[in-house]
Amino acid sequence: MRSIRAALVSSVLALASCTIGRVYQGTPFPDDPAAGLVRGRTTKAEALRTLGPPGRIHHQTDGDIFAYSFDRTNYKSFAISEPVITHFTLFSWSREDGRRDRLVLFFDRAGILEDWGLSHETADL
Repeated sequence: MRSIRAALVSSVLALASCTIGRVYQGTPFPDDPAAGLVRGRTTKAEALRTLGPPGRIHHQTDGDIFAYSFDRTNYKSFAISEPVITHFTLFSWSREDGRRDRLVLFFDRAGILEDWGLSHETADL
């Protein structure tokens, strides 16, 4: 009986798979990304030198918007399946948790920074 249990546990463990991963997309922001930005004085060129190219640029009639983002996703999964003949999955579990940092810069028609907005959520992950 003991050998049957051992064989059963061994076969279940042999058929189990586990995955843990992290996905980062974009470039992480500096600790204080707005430190070098001064409303009414910073130009688009200075913002580009400080922060690099934005992920998106929105052109509007009253100026442009530079949108930066950094995404971080953590995931875990576990499965028990028969991978050779039937590919039957006996049990499957997964969890994914993602956060995004956003920085948005608003420029007037002359290319001078009017305002900015920041949400820093990846620190919570």
